[in-house]
Amino acid sequence: MFLTCEIFCEDYVKEPSYRLYINDELMVERDFVIPSDIYSHYEFGADLDLPDGTNTIAVESVKGTPEFILGVVTINNKKTSCTNGKFMI
Repeated sequence: MFLTCEIFCEDYVKEPSYRLYINDELMVERDFVIPSDIYSHYEFGADLDLPDGTNTIAVESVKGTPEFILGVVTINNKKTSCTNGKFMI
């Protein structure tokens, strides 16, 4: 299945780094690079084999700051309910 999620960060000027975890497994560690002068977001996407039931997703700053926030999570292009980083398959 193909999962996407929006990642938001207000303090992106210094291109902070973030980590994205799915089910406690590190998926990516990247710099948050946005070619814009306004508050924006990045969309992560990956083809994953996730188990049925509850799954988790989390994003964190590599250095502790700034704060990163998850936005909409989709599975196969359909928005899924994600509460406190938990979503169902």
